[in-house]
Amino acid sequence: MRKISVVLSFLLLAIGTPNAQAADANLKVMSRNIYVGSDVGVAMKLIPDFKAAAQFMWDQVSATDFSKR
Repeated sequence: MRKISVVLSFLLLAIGTPNAQAADANLKVMSRNIYVGSDVGVAMKLIPDFKAAAQFMWDQVSATDFSKR
């Protein structure tokens, strides 16, 4: 008897539950391209010497004139 009531309860819950549907399928994404003004690839090769890599990046960023771009 208990099995029957459990099965019936489950069936009633399954029948009475509405299907979930998404309200809107569109996804909006914003990305920003932030260019440092330095050749990061060269700096990555210099990483074992972190001080030289940091100085290389700083020199290139300092030399970049963002207003002329």
